[in-house]
Amino acid sequence: MNYNELKDLFLSTFGQSTETLHCYNTPGRVNLIGEHTDYNGGYVFPCGIEASTKAVARRRSDSHVTLKSTNFPETISFELGNMKKGDKHEWYNYCLGCFWVVTEQFGVEKIGGIEILYSGTIPIGAGLSSSASLEVLTLFILNETFKLGMTRPEIAVGGQKAENQYVGMNCGIMDQFAVANARKNEALKLDCATLQFESIPVDLGKYKLLIGNTNKPHNLIVSKYNDRRSECEQAVTLLQKEIKINNLCELSMEQFNKHSHLIQDPVVLKRAKHAISENERVLEACRQLKAGNLAEFGRLMDASHESLKTDYEVTGHELDSMVDAIRHAAHTLSKDGKEDIVLGCRMTGGGFGGCTVGIVLESAIQSVIDLAGEEYKRLTNLTPEFYVVSISEGASCVE
Repeated sequence: MNYNELKDLFLSTFGQSTETLHCYNTPGRVNLIGEHTDYNGGYVFPCGIEASTKAVARRRSDSHVTLKSTNFPETISFELGNMKKGDKHEWYNYCLGCFWVVTEQFGVEKIGGIEILYSGTIPIGAGLSSSASLEVLTLFILNETFKLGMTRPEIAVGGQKAENQYVGMNCGIMDQFAVANARKNEALKLDCATLQFESIPVDLGKYKLLIGNTNKPHNLIVSKYNDRRSECEQAVTLLQKEIKINNLCELSMEQFNKHSHLIQDPVVLKRAKHAISENERVLEACRQLKAGNLAEFGRLMDASHESLKTDYEVTGHELDSMVDAIRHAAHTLSKDGKEDIVLGCRMTGGGFGGCTVGIVLESAIQSVIDLAGEEYKRLTNLTPEFYVVSISEGASCVE
Protein backbone atom coordinates (compact mmCIF):
# COMPACT_ATOMS: atom_id res chain seq x y z
CA MET A 1 0.00 0.00 0.00
CA ASN A 2 1.54 3.35 -1.04
CA TYR A 3 1.19 6.55 0.96
CA ASN A 4 -1.63 8.02 -1.16
CA GLU A 5 -3.66 4.84 -0.64
CA LEU A 6 -2.84 4.87 3.05
CA LYS A 7 -3.90 8.51 3.39
CA ASP A 8 -7.19 7.80 1.59
CA LEU A 9 -7.83 4.88 3.93
CA PHE A 10 -6.94 7.07 6.91
CA LEU A 11 -9.49 9.70 5.94
CA SER A 12 -12.20 7.13 5.27
CA THR A 13 -11.47 5.57 8.68
CA PHE A 14 -10.99 8.64 10.88
CA GLY A 15 -12.80 11.34 8.89
CA GLN A 16 -11.77 14.83 7.82
CA SER A 17 -10.04 17.38 10.04
CA THR A 18 -8.21 20.68 9.76
CA GLU A 19 -5.07 19.02 11.13
CA THR A 20 -2.38 18.01 8.63
CA LEU A 21 -1.62 14.38 7.84
CA HIS A 22 1.99 13.25 8.11
CA CYS A 23 3.54 10.06 6.71
CA TYR A 24 6.31 8.05 8.35
CA ASN A 25 8.37 4.93 7.67
CA THR A 26 10.62 2.59 9.64
CA PRO A 27 12.46 -0.40 8.14
CA GLY A 28 12.77 -3.94 9.27
CA ARG A 29 16.28 -5.10 10.03
CA VAL A 30 18.53 -8.01 9.32
CA ASN A 31 21.60 -8.69 11.45
CA LEU A 32 24.51 -9.68 9.22
CA ILE A 33 26.55 -11.12 12.10
CA GLY A 34 26.59 -10.86 15.89
CA GLU A 35 23.69 -12.83 17.37
CA HIS A 36 22.88 -12.90 21.09
CA THR A 37 25.80 -10.58 21.80
CA ASP A 38 23.67 -7.48 22.33
CA TYR A 39 22.43 -8.26 25.83
CA ASN A 40 25.90 -9.60 26.66
CA GLY A 41 27.44 -6.15 26.17
CA GLY A 42 29.01 -6.98 22.80
CA TYR A 43 29.00 -5.86 19.19
CA VAL A 44 26.36 -6.45 16.53
CA PHE A 45 26.28 -5.61 12.83
CA PRO A 46 22.71 -4.99 11.61
CA CYS A 47 21.29 -3.04 8.69
CA GLY A 48 17.86 -1.80 7.65
CA ILE A 49 15.90 -3.53 4.89
CA GLU A 50 13.22 -2.10 2.61
CA ALA A 51 10.43 -4.24 4.09
CA SER A 52 8.98 -1.67 6.46
CA THR A 53 6.18 -0.29 8.59
CA LYS A 54 4.44 2.79 7.20
CA ALA A 55 2.11 5.07 9.11
CA VAL A 56 -0.12 8.09 8.58
CA ALA A 57 -0.70 10.18 11.70
CA ARG A 58 -2.72 13.22 12.69
CA ARG A 59 -2.78 15.01 16.04
CA ARG A 60 -6.02 15.81 17.82
CA SER A 61 -7.07 18.76 19.96
CA ASP A 62 -8.07 16.53 22.89
CA SER A 63 -6.41 13.64 24.79
CA HIS A 64 -8.00 10.79 22.83
CA VAL A 65 -5.80 8.25 21.02
CA THR A 66 -6.94 5.87 18.26
CA LEU A 67 -4.64 3.27 16.69
CA LYS A 68 -5.42 1.00 13.75
CA SER A 69 -3.41 -1.27 11.45
CA THR A 70 -4.21 -2.58 7.99
CA ASN A 71 -2.61 -5.86 9.09
CA PHE A 72 -4.99 -6.59 11.98
CA PRO A 73 -8.73 -6.22 12.61
CA GLU A 74 -8.66 -4.35 15.93
CA THR A 75 -9.09 -0.60 16.42
CA ILE A 76 -7.64 0.58 19.76
CA SER A 77 -8.95 3.72 21.47
CA PHE A 78 -8.09 5.19 24.86
CA GLU A 79 -7.62 8.39 26.79
CA LEU A 80 -4.06 9.36 27.64
CA GLY A 81 -3.26 8.16 31.14
CA ASN A 82 -5.93 5.46 30.98
CA MET A 83 -4.47 2.70 28.81
CA LYS A 84 -5.36 -0.95 29.22
CA LYS A 85 -2.85 -3.54 28.11
CA GLY A 86 -4.16 -6.14 25.68
CA ASP A 87 -4.22 -9.86 26.35
CA LYS A 88 -1.39 -12.15 25.27
CA HIS A 89 0.72 -10.80 22.41
CA GLU A 90 -1.51 -8.40 20.47
CA TRP A 91 0.28 -6.07 18.07
CA TYR A 92 -0.96 -2.92 19.77
CA ASN A 93 0.79 -3.70 23.05
CA TYR A 94 4.04 -2.63 21.35
CA CYS A 95 2.40 0.73 20.58
CA LEU A 96 0.84 1.11 24.03
CA GLY A 97 4.25 0.43 25.55
CA CYS A 98 5.62 3.43 23.65
CA PHE A 99 2.84 5.70 24.93
CA TRP A 100 3.63 4.42 28.42
CA VAL A 101 7.34 5.22 27.96
CA VAL A 102 6.61 8.76 26.77
CA THR A 103 4.09 9.56 29.51
CA GLU A 104 6.46 8.13 32.14
CA GLN A 105 9.31 10.28 30.86
CA PHE A 106 7.56 13.50 29.86
CA GLY A 107 4.19 13.39 31.63
CA VAL A 108 0.73 13.07 30.12
CA GLU A 109 0.41 16.84 29.73
CA LYS A 110 3.40 16.97 27.33
CA ILE A 111 1.56 15.06 24.60
CA GLY A 112 -1.99 15.09 23.28
CA GLY A 113 -4.43 12.97 21.39
CA ILE A 114 -3.45 11.43 18.07
CA GLU A 115 -4.76 9.10 15.39
CA ILE A 116 -2.37 6.66 13.71
CA LEU A 117 -2.95 4.20 10.88
CA TYR A 118 -0.17 1.63 10.47
CA SER A 119 0.58 -0.67 7.53
CA GLY A 120 3.45 -3.16 7.54
CA THR A 121 5.20 -5.33 4.96
CA ILE A 122 7.65 -6.99 7.38
CA PRO A 123 6.75 -10.68 7.76
CA ILE A 124 5.42 -11.13 11.28
CA GLY A 125 7.20 -13.71 13.40
CA ALA A 126 10.09 -14.01 10.94
CA GLY A 127 12.75 -12.42 13.13
CA LEU A 128 13.09 -9.30 10.94
CA SER A 129 12.09 -6.91 13.73
CA SER A 130 8.47 -6.15 12.91
CA SER A 131 7.91 -5.36 16.61
CA ALA A 132 10.94 -3.06 16.90
CA SER A 133 9.89 -1.32 13.69
CA LEU A 134 6.45 -0.68 15.19
CA GLU A 135 7.92 0.57 18.47
CA VAL A 136 10.43 2.92 16.87
CA LEU A 137 7.79 4.18 14.43
CA THR A 138 5.38 4.99 17.26
CA LEU A 139 8.03 6.80 19.29
CA PHE A 140 9.30 8.62 16.20
CA ILE A 141 5.76 9.85 15.46
CA LEU A 142 5.21 11.01 19.04
CA ASN A 143 8.61 12.70 19.08
CA GLU A 144 7.94 14.55 15.83
CA THR A 145 4.32 15.42 16.55
CA PHE A 146 4.78 16.72 20.08
CA LYS A 147 8.35 18.08 19.73
CA LEU A 148 9.76 15.94 22.54
CA GLY A 149 13.39 16.40 21.49
CA MET A 150 14.38 12.74 21.70
CA THR A 151 17.48 11.72 19.74
CA ARG A 152 17.49 8.59 17.62
CA PRO A 153 19.49 6.62 20.19
CA GLU A 154 17.03 7.78 22.87
CA ILE A 155 14.13 6.61 20.71
CA ALA A 156 15.83 3.23 20.38
CA VAL A 157 16.28 2.96 24.16
CA GLY A 158 12.63 3.92 24.62
CA GLY A 159 11.54 1.18 22.24
CA GLN A 160 13.61 -1.37 24.15
CA LYS A 161 12.11 -0.18 27.44
CA ALA A 162 8.61 -0.58 26.01
CA GLU A 163 9.35 -4.16 24.96
CA ASN A 164 11.20 -5.09 28.16
CA GLN A 165 8.96 -3.52 30.77
CA TYR A 166 5.56 -3.25 29.09
CA VAL A 167 5.37 -6.14 26.63
CA GLY A 168 7.49 -8.44 28.79
CA MET A 169 10.13 -9.49 26.29
CA ASN A 170 13.65 -9.19 27.69
CA CYS A 171 15.29 -8.18 24.39
CA GLY A 172 18.56 -6.33 23.88
CA ILE A 173 18.98 -2.95 22.20
CA MET A 174 20.04 -4.09 18.72
CA ASP A 175 16.70 -4.24 16.92
CA GLN A 176 15.39 -0.86 17.99
CA PHE A 177 18.76 0.81 17.50
CA ALA A 178 19.15 -0.55 13.98
CA VAL A 179 15.62 0.46 12.97
CA ALA A 180 16.09 4.00 14.33
CA ASN A 181 19.61 4.64 13.02
CA ALA A 182 20.01 2.55 9.85
CA ARG A 183 21.59 4.16 6.77
CA LYS A 184 21.23 3.30 3.11
CA ASN A 185 23.88 0.83 1.87
CA GLU A 186 25.59 0.78 5.27
CA ALA A 187 25.49 -1.47 8.33
CA LEU A 188 25.95 -0.42 11.94
CA LYS A 189 28.86 -1.72 13.98
CA LEU A 190 27.16 -1.13 17.30
CA ASP A 191 28.74 -1.50 20.73
CA CYS A 192 25.70 -2.52 22.77
CA ALA A 193 27.42 -1.70 26.07
CA THR A 194 28.01 1.97 25.21
CA LEU A 195 25.69 2.56 22.20
CA GLN A 196 28.66 3.95 20.30
CA PHE A 197 28.39 2.97 16.65
CA GLU A 198 30.18 3.19 13.35
CA SER A 199 28.39 3.12 10.01
CA ILE A 200 30.31 0.89 7.59
CA PRO A 201 29.59 0.81 3.83
CA VAL A 202 28.49 -2.61 2.60
CA ASP A 203 29.67 -3.11 -0.97
CA LEU A 204 28.39 -6.48 -2.11
CA GLY A 205 29.57 -6.05 -5.71
CA LYS A 206 27.96 -8.79 -7.82
CA TYR A 207 26.32 -10.35 -4.76
CA LYS A 208 23.01 -9.63 -3.04
CA LEU A 209 21.52 -10.30 0.37
CA LEU A 210 19.06 -13.20 0.30
CA ILE A 211 16.74 -13.74 3.25
CA GLY A 212 15.20 -17.18 3.62
CA ASN A 213 12.02 -17.29 5.69
CA THR A 214 11.56 -20.74 7.22
CA ASN A 215 7.87 -20.01 7.81
CA LYS A 216 8.36 -21.46 11.25
CA PRO A 217 7.24 -18.45 13.28
CA HIS A 218 9.43 -17.59 16.19
CA ASN A 219 7.86 -16.21 19.32
CA LEU A 220 10.67 -15.21 21.60
CA ILE A 221 8.34 -14.52 24.51
CA VAL A 222 7.36 -18.19 24.71
CA SER A 223 10.72 -19.53 23.55
CA LYS A 224 13.85 -20.16 25.57
CA TYR A 225 15.29 -16.73 24.75
CA ASN A 226 14.99 -15.52 28.34
CA ASP A 227 16.60 -18.79 29.48
CA ARG A 228 19.66 -17.99 27.36
CA ARG A 229 19.95 -14.59 28.97
CA SER A 230 19.74 -16.18 32.40
CA GLU A 231 22.44 -18.72 31.51
CA CYS A 232 24.76 -15.93 30.38
CA GLU A 233 24.09 -14.03 33.60
CA GLN A 234 25.02 -17.17 35.55
CA ALA A 235 28.30 -17.31 33.64
CA VAL A 236 29.08 -13.68 34.52
CA THR A 237 28.39 -14.31 38.21
CA LEU A 238 30.73 -17.31 38.25
CA LEU A 239 33.50 -15.51 36.35
CA GLN A 240 33.28 -12.54 38.72
CA LYS A 241 34.88 -14.73 41.40
CA GLU A 242 38.23 -14.10 39.69
CA ILE A 243 37.75 -11.20 37.27
CA LYS A 244 35.96 -7.87 37.35
CA ILE A 245 33.38 -7.83 34.53
CA ASN A 246 29.79 -6.75 34.03
CA ASN A 247 29.18 -8.50 30.70
CA LEU A 248 30.55 -11.60 28.98
CA CYS A 249 31.67 -9.70 25.89
CA GLU A 250 34.17 -7.67 27.88
CA LEU A 251 36.35 -10.80 27.65
CA SER A 252 38.46 -12.07 24.77
CA MET A 253 38.44 -15.78 24.04
CA GLU A 254 41.96 -15.97 25.46
CA GLN A 255 40.80 -14.43 28.75
CA PHE A 256 37.72 -16.65 28.83
CA ASN A 257 39.75 -19.81 28.32
CA LYS A 258 41.99 -18.79 31.21
CA HIS A 259 39.05 -18.51 33.63
CA SER A 260 36.53 -20.97 32.16
CA HIS A 261 37.31 -23.51 34.92
CA LEU A 262 35.01 -21.43 37.13
CA ILE A 263 32.01 -22.61 35.09
CA GLN A 264 31.32 -26.25 35.90
CA ASP A 265 27.94 -26.53 34.16
CA PRO A 266 28.73 -27.60 30.55
CA VAL A 267 25.58 -25.89 29.23
CA VAL A 268 26.40 -22.54 30.81
CA LEU A 269 29.98 -22.93 29.56
CA LYS A 270 28.78 -23.37 25.97
CA ARG A 271 26.50 -20.32 26.21
CA ALA A 272 29.36 -18.14 27.38
CA LYS A 273 31.69 -19.51 24.72
CA HIS A 274 29.24 -18.56 21.99
CA ALA A 275 28.72 -14.99 23.22
CA ILE A 276 32.45 -14.28 23.47
CA SER A 277 33.49 -15.99 20.23
CA GLU A 278 30.61 -14.35 18.35
CA ASN A 279 31.69 -10.94 19.58
CA GLU A 280 35.19 -11.56 18.20
CA ARG A 281 33.66 -12.69 14.88
CA VAL A 282 31.79 -9.38 14.56
CA LEU A 283 34.96 -7.36 15.01
CA GLU A 284 36.87 -9.52 12.53
CA ALA A 285 33.98 -9.42 10.03
CA CYS A 286 33.99 -5.62 10.11
CA ARG A 287 37.75 -5.57 9.51
CA GLN A 288 37.38 -7.93 6.55
CA LEU A 289 34.53 -5.91 5.07
CA LYS A 290 36.55 -2.70 5.27
CA ALA A 291 39.41 -4.52 3.53
CA GLY A 292 37.06 -5.60 0.73
CA ASN A 293 37.35 -9.28 1.61
CA LEU A 294 33.73 -10.33 1.16
CA ALA A 295 34.60 -14.03 0.97
CA GLU A 296 36.13 -13.99 4.46
CA PHE A 297 33.12 -12.06 5.74
CA GLY A 298 30.97 -14.91 4.40
CA ARG A 299 33.14 -17.53 6.06
CA LEU A 300 32.63 -15.78 9.40
CA MET A 301 28.86 -15.85 8.81
CA ASP A 302 29.10 -19.63 8.37
CA ALA A 303 31.11 -19.93 11.59
CA SER A 304 28.51 -17.81 13.39
CA HIS A 305 25.73 -20.21 12.40
CA GLU A 306 27.72 -23.21 13.58
CA SER A 307 28.26 -21.58 16.98
CA LEU A 308 24.57 -20.65 17.28
CA LYS A 309 23.68 -24.23 16.40
CA THR A 310 26.18 -26.07 18.60
CA ASP A 311 27.02 -23.81 21.53
CA TYR A 312 23.96 -21.57 21.88
CA GLU A 313 21.41 -24.06 20.56
CA VAL A 314 18.94 -21.53 19.18
CA THR A 315 18.68 -22.67 15.55
CA GLY A 316 16.51 -25.80 15.41
CA HIS A 317 15.55 -28.09 12.57
CA GLU A 318 14.00 -25.46 10.31
CA LEU A 319 16.79 -22.89 10.42
CA ASP A 320 19.46 -25.56 10.02
CA SER A 321 17.54 -27.07 7.11
CA MET A 322 17.29 -23.67 5.40
CA VAL A 323 21.03 -23.07 5.73
CA ASP A 324 21.74 -26.61 4.49
CA ALA A 325 19.33 -26.17 1.56
CA ILE A 326 20.98 -22.92 0.44
CA ARG A 327 24.45 -24.46 0.72
CA HIS A 328 23.24 -27.54 -1.18
CA ALA A 329 21.89 -25.30 -3.95
CA ALA A 330 25.21 -23.47 -4.17
CA HIS A 331 27.12 -26.76 -4.38
CA THR A 332 24.81 -28.01 -7.14
CA LEU A 333 25.24 -24.82 -9.16
CA SER A 334 29.03 -24.50 -8.68
CA LYS A 335 29.97 -27.15 -11.22
CA ASP A 336 32.93 -25.32 -12.72
CA GLY A 337 34.14 -24.11 -9.31
CA LYS A 338 35.21 -20.74 -10.76
CA GLU A 339 32.83 -18.61 -8.78
CA ASP A 340 31.36 -18.88 -5.30
CA ILE A 341 27.58 -18.90 -5.55
CA VAL A 342 27.02 -18.39 -1.81
CA LEU A 343 29.71 -16.70 0.25
CA GLY A 344 28.04 -17.30 3.60
CA CYS A 345 24.70 -18.11 5.19
CA ARG A 346 23.46 -18.04 8.77
CA MET A 347 20.39 -17.68 10.92
CA THR A 348 19.52 -14.10 11.81
CA GLY A 349 17.49 -12.77 14.70
CA GLY A 350 16.74 -14.48 17.98
CA GLY A 351 16.36 -17.95 16.50
CA PHE A 352 13.87 -20.72 17.30
CA GLY A 353 12.47 -20.23 13.79
CA GLY A 354 12.44 -17.12 11.65
CA CYS A 355 14.94 -16.34 8.88
CA THR A 356 18.39 -16.88 7.49
CA VAL A 357 20.53 -14.31 5.68
CA GLY A 358 23.03 -15.17 2.96
CA ILE A 359 25.33 -13.45 0.49
CA VAL A 360 24.39 -14.88 -2.90
CA LEU A 361 25.67 -14.26 -6.43
CA GLU A 362 23.06 -12.05 -8.08
CA SER A 363 23.18 -13.84 -11.46
CA ALA A 364 22.41 -17.17 -9.74
CA ILE A 365 19.96 -15.97 -7.14
CA GLN A 366 16.76 -17.27 -8.76
CA SER A 367 18.35 -20.68 -9.30
CA VAL A 368 19.40 -20.75 -5.65
CA ILE A 369 15.87 -19.84 -4.58
CA ASP A 370 14.35 -22.57 -6.74
CA LEU A 371 16.73 -25.33 -5.66
CA ALA A 372 16.87 -24.34 -2.00
CA GLY A 373 13.09 -24.01 -1.84
CA GLU A 374 12.61 -27.57 -3.11
CA GLU A 375 15.25 -28.98 -0.78
CA TYR A 376 13.93 -27.11 2.25
CA LYS A 377 10.39 -28.33 1.62
CA ARG A 378 11.70 -31.88 1.31
CA LEU A 379 13.53 -31.57 4.62
CA THR A 380 10.77 -29.88 6.63
CA ASN A 381 7.49 -30.22 4.74
CA LEU A 382 7.19 -26.42 5.00
CA THR A 383 7.02 -24.00 2.06
CA PRO A 384 9.62 -21.25 2.49
CA GLU A 385 9.66 -17.67 1.26
CA PHE A 386 12.67 -15.78 -0.04
CA TYR A 387 13.37 -12.04 -0.18
CA VAL A 388 16.16 -10.38 -2.14
CA VAL A 389 16.79 -7.20 -0.15
CA SER A 390 18.69 -3.97 -0.35
CA ILE A 391 19.99 -2.01 2.63
CA SER A 392 17.74 0.93 3.50
CA GLU A 393 17.36 4.05 5.66
CA GLY A 394 16.18 4.12 9.26
CA ALA A 395 13.14 5.90 10.71
CA SER A 396 12.02 8.85 8.62
CA CYS A 397 9.24 11.38 8.09
CA VAL A 398 8.25 10.93 4.45
CA GLU A 399 5.92 13.92 4.12
